[in-house]
Amino acid sequence: MRLLSTVLIVFTVFQLSGQPEFDQQQQAILDVITALSTTTAKEGGGADAYGLILHDDYSRWTLGGEQMSGKQAWIDGIREWFDGGWSVSDRDQEIIEITVNAEIAFVRRIVSETFVSPHGNKGQPSKAALAEIWKKVEDQWLLYRVDITVL
Repeated sequence: MRLLSTVLIVFTVFQLSGQPEFDQQQQAILDVITALSTTTAKEGGGADAYGLILHDDYSRWTLGGEQMSGKQAWIDGIREWFDGGWSVSDRDQEIIEITVNAEIAFVRRIVSETFVSPHGNKGQPSKAALAEIWKKVEDQWLLYRVDITVL
């Protein structure tokens, strides 16, 4: 009975702790995800800073939309959004999985973001599930592929 009580207490503490602890490789991925997200904030660096974290062969596909290939094509497309004064004010994420295997990392996460218009008006939070592949190039993790499903 005492063993069962101990197991239940440990299980309850683990459940209440929220996100799991991450190892050093997983934390490196989380750090670069944070850096990428920071670029979308007001005064966050904009399209050029965002582009520094994308692989040259970057590809993005939103379920129900068109697939876009090439880092420069994506940067050219979002530059107008950034330059027009749009930004992300609030964001939250739930990490589902981070798997790192040598120079490749696979991430599944759910992201909620609130966009701010050039006039300072906040929209409703937007929520999406992301499946990402990151590649390590010269000791830097770069976003290689992302598939997005709007929730």
